[in-house]
Order: sequence, then C-alpha cells, then structure tokens
Amino acid sequence: MDAEITGEQSLASITPDDLIRRHGIDPNDWIIAKTVVNAYGSGDNISHQLKIWLIRRNAISSIVPARIPGPTFRRKPVIKKIREGSTLWVFPGDQQAPHQHPVMEELFVQFLKETNPENGVLMGDTLNFSDISRHKDDPEWDDRVQECVDTGYRMLLRYVQASPNTKWQKLPGNHDTRIYDHMLERTPKLIGLRQAIEEGEDEGAIVYSLTHLLRLDELGIEYAEHKGSYKYAKVHVAPGLMAQHGWLTGKDAGLNSIKNLDCSLIVGHTHAKKMETKMMYDSRGMSHELTVAQGGCMCLIEEGLGYAVRPDWANAFVTAQVWDDGRFSIDFAKYEDGVLTWRDKRWAA
Repeated sequence: MDAEITGEQSLASITPDDLIRRHGIDPNDWIIAKTVVNAYGSGDNISHQLKIWLIRRNAISSIVPARIPGPTFRRKPVIKKIREGSTLWVFPGDQQAPHQHPVMEELFVQFLKETNPENGVLMGDTLNFSDISRHKDDPEWDDRVQECVDTGYRMLLRYVQASPNTKWQKLPGNHDTRIYDHMLERTPKLIGLRQAIEEGEDEGAIVYSLTHLLRLDELGIEYAEHKGSYKYAKVHVAPGLMAQHGWLTGKDAGLNSIKNLDCSLIVGHTHAKKMETKMMYDSRGMSHELTVAQGGCMCLIEEGLGYAVRPDWANAFVTAQVWDDGRFSIDFAKYEDGVLTWRDKRWAA
C-alpha cells in the first residue's frame, strides 16, 4: 500500500516525520520512498510545499502471483520412461529337509514353472541334520543323515526340473554345515577326504561336502564357496544388494545384520518374515535407503520342529526384481492355509 501526503506551511523547518505525525500516521509503520519540496510566490509572500510518498513496511505480504485475464498455464512435468530390462531372482530357504512343508513345496514348484526366474539363491539350511547336531537327541524329531541328503536332493531336483533355465546358487546354513562341525569335533583327519582320481585328473570331489552329497554339479547348482564359517558365504545380487544365510536371532536380527554394511541384504536363518529399512547419508548429504529382508522359512512350523514353542516363524520366501541399472525391488511370497500368494498371483493346493 502506498500513501501520498501533501502539506503546506510557510515555515521551512518542518520535517517529514512532523508532517507524518500531523496526519495521525506513525512513522515506524512506514518507509519514506520519495520527498519533493516546492516553493510558490515571491518576495515576502512565499509558501512551501512538502510532498512525501510512503510505503507500508509490511507491503511485501500483500504481493500476489501474477494475474492475467483468461485461463492460466501450468507446465506439465516431463516423465521419462525407462526402457530397460530386468531379471527376477528368487530366494527360497530354510526347508530343513526332510521337514520341508509338503504343500508349500508343491506350490513353489508351480511358482517356478509359471515365473521361470532367471536366478535363484538357495538361502541355506536346505537340510536339517538334527541327528548330528549339538542339541540333545529327540527321537520324535531326529532324522537320519542319509534321509536328509536323499530328501534334500529330490527336492532340489524338482526345483531344477520345474525351471530349467534358472541359474541356481546355494548358500550354506548352520544346519547344512553340521556334517563339517561333527567331523571337526570327532574325526578332523577325515575333513577334505576326496574320491580316488583317475590318471590325468587333478583331484577328486570332497566326499563329505554338500556339493558331492547333494550332487550339485549334476544339478547345475553353484555352491557359494567360502573360507571358514558359513557366515562368510554370500551371493552378489546387485551393486547394492547381497544375500547371506544369516547368523543373528532376536527382534533386532535384521537391522543388526546390516549394522556395518553399505548395501541392502536378504537373509534367512530366523524363519521370520520381516522387512526393515534404515537411512544412510554420504559426504554430500545425499540419503540412501538400505533394506534388510528376513525371508521366512519353507519348513513345517507346527510345534517348531521340536525346539521352538509358538515360534514367530512364517512360511514365506523372497523375490527381487533387479533392473539393468542396478536398482531393485523386493517382494515376499507368503504361504498360508493352502494358498501361496505373490504380487497379484495366487496358487492353491
């Protein structure tokens, strides 16, 4: 808001503030933008005129966007289509054969036939081996070592036959490596024992390895080699995503698993179905979201396999869509009451 004040007085000593106050205006509320002094007459009959242009101090609050007649114009945002390919990864785990869930196994085979994922990662604890575990024997739940091997092999064979173009990799889990742990305690000198070789061969297969026992080479399944504990085995999925069996338990197992990581992670081990995120910031102040997905289990949950009372387990597995630029999205497939649900698809027994 502008104001123009004009005053005439024969005395030239009047100041702008005097004139403003004479008209009942507080000088603290206004800014003097312009003053003009005029003189009229001649000789002893001279009058003076003082003109003051004022601008209210808070005038900026009254500024509004430009107004024009007719309809306004608003530029639409430009949306770029990303024309890139992607691959589907599937992460089944914790079947603990021979205690895999029989109905879920059937539906998972149907899932493989229909989706034909490009890549698959067996997340570990494919076999149970309770008969040689460090836990107290329980005849109602213990299973013979050979039964675990045979049942596990037939299960993996079905996976491969259902989706023959899937490139499979296998992570070891703490149950899978019970043979190694058992030998380490009782017969360490038999560790590394290999098949006899024919002339010209470099070396035979290690007799008590998962690769040999489960015939992984014949199935075309790559074993995730590692040094030391199974905890160090991992599969690279994308620049910002990897898979490990996992080794932590408890309500914070997921976030603690990525505590010192700068990438997202898919894990098994806990048998829980859970996805959590945390934010990381780089030196530019840019934020990056890290995700950890606990992929559930594919074993029987009833009675907790004899060692867990009312467990918070879930029959589920994880999938990941990985785009060519390295970005990815993670989904769960959930089994409950005879129905396997994944994205907008369902399979029923």
